[in-house]
Amino acid sequence: MSQIIATINSKSQTKKRTKERKEIIKASKLRPAASTGSARTSSIRAALLVLIHHSIVSVTESTNTHGSKKRTVYHYKFDADRARLLQRYPRFVEYTKKALDIKAAALIEELLFQGRMRTVEAIVSTVEQLDLKDAPRSDKYTDREAVLESFRRLVQGGYIQEVKEIIDPIQLAEMDDDSPPPAKKRRLVSDDIEDPAVVELLQTGPYKILPRDAVWRVNVRMFHDILRASSLGYLVSERYGHRVQFAGSIITAALRLAAYKEHAEQDVDFESQTLFTPNCITRYLPKSVLQTLEKKPGGILPNLHNALKDLARFSMPPVVEEMEVADGYPGDAKFKIATRQLVQYLQDRITHQVILDSHGEVAARICSILRANGHLESDSIAESAMAPAKDTREVSIQS
Repeated sequence: MSQIIATINSKSQTKKRTKERKEIIKASKLRPAASTGSARTSSIRAALLVLIHHSIVSVTESTNTHGSKKRTVYHYKFDADRARLLQRYPRFVEYTKKALDIKAAALIEELLFQGRMRTVEAIVSTVEQLDLKDAPRSDKYTDREAVLESFRRLVQGGYIQEVKEIIDPIQLAEMDDDSPPPAKKRRLVSDDIEDPAVVELLQTGPYKILPRDAVWRVNVRMFHDILRASSLGYLVSERYGHRVQFAGSIITAALRLAAYKEHAEQDVDFESQTLFTPNCITRYLPKSVLQTLEKKPGGILPNLHNALKDLARFSMPPVVEEMEVADGYPGDAKFKIATRQLVQYLQDRITHQVILDSHGEVAARICSILRANGHLESDSIAESAMAPAKDTREVSIQS
């Protein structure tokens, strides 16, 4: 499968012509079907099916006309950003368990494992997994109702998204060399044996927003943005928490609001996604923070507005930028989080720590100086690093 990913990734950087395609296949040690037989071809197609099913590879089609004949050509694209998040799947499940409940976490885990599932299939499969794990039962709902309620909350929160069904094309034997793999994975639950209790629940009350035949997958970018919000909140708390009370909680709340706007309210434009007001982020703040702010003179909104204005004064790194002043209405002032600068600062800190652990303090100091100044002569580096020129040259060569 890794060879297939390498092949697709290489093809995305080149023209999709037959000669180049053969060279790519040769370089990745994959052979055309003529030399290895149909078994090898079918295994490649099966691997592509898994990658498409998990949204790691996407497929598009185009039609070429040669004289009076039309030919459909399929192009595959590797999604490196989504593949990069594979190793964070356990964190997604753990976060869901803490933020919602064990049933929501089981649903997310099942969807991550299967790639994409239909509504009834996902609910029934999650209930079966909970039975195997002897999960605690709800006093208010049946198992199916509890999973369905978690499903609804995850969809409304932007953690699960509906996707188009992958259409099943022609049988493998009838496919030519450029056609896509069979796009339907074998269902865990038979089409003819759907749970009637789940089907009935989907037709009532708030669950009508979950179509019975819809296909769903986990919105990994929503989880990524939520976890990043927590990480940047910890960073700001560590950096400025001693100067601005609840600095980390405020930044986390603002970034969670931005993630919700982007993934749950998909019709919001980019500018509306990045801007926020003190009044908007109150629902994302912990109750303990709201209670403390409420007890202070002025109440929640004025104190929250003052905290944001204090954060806007910092520049190493910048945290918040005040975009619009609302005199007399502190809850309506507009701010914007300096997300890119905070992420860059966090990455620089991680890089500094890695170099410090592997090469020592002088090497870490030299790298920080070069990052800030671009390039310097060895004598200037030694002077800035406050180390002998001989040592700085030796460290620079070694690292």
